[in-house]
Amino acid sequence: MLFELLTAQPTQQEGSKKAKSPQAAPPAPAPAKKLQAKGTLASQINTMAPDIAKLWEGTLDFIRGLGEDVTIRFLRHYVACGRLKNFVCLAPHKTDITLWLKLAPASVTLEKGFTRDVSDIGHHGTGNLEVRISNEATLAKALPLIERDYEES
Repeated sequence: MLFELLTAQPTQQEGSKKAKSPQAAPPAPAPAKKLQAKGTLASQINTMAPDIAKLWEGTLDFIRGLGEDVTIRFLRHYVACGRLKNFVCLAPHKTDITLWLKLAPASVTLEKGFTRDVSDIGHHGTGNLEVRISNEATLAKALPLIERDYEES
């Protein structure tokens, strides 16, 4: 009986000139906009130059091919690649890709514009050696460093 009272439709009463109108349905919510916060990984990937996008895919493919134990996690601002712990982190930019390796900066010959010591600088990712990839030549120089970092992790 209670169910019938709750689900009953309003009816026209005798002697009334107007039928009760059903309650107007609330307006449908506006569709949610897909917003990308400026500087997030997704927005950075979407704004990469085509040649940098190829380098990005090539770098990730190389890291995936290092071993079955490699895990790749896409985080808010960078990609973390690891085994039990991260061994390299990557962040895409419009004109290059930044990698942070867990190699000791003293064990690598630092080249201006390619590698630098970031042990005393705050940054995204894990590692104290920053590597910048901007073309095929710098990618070729970075791959042995990534492989060495993987083997030492």
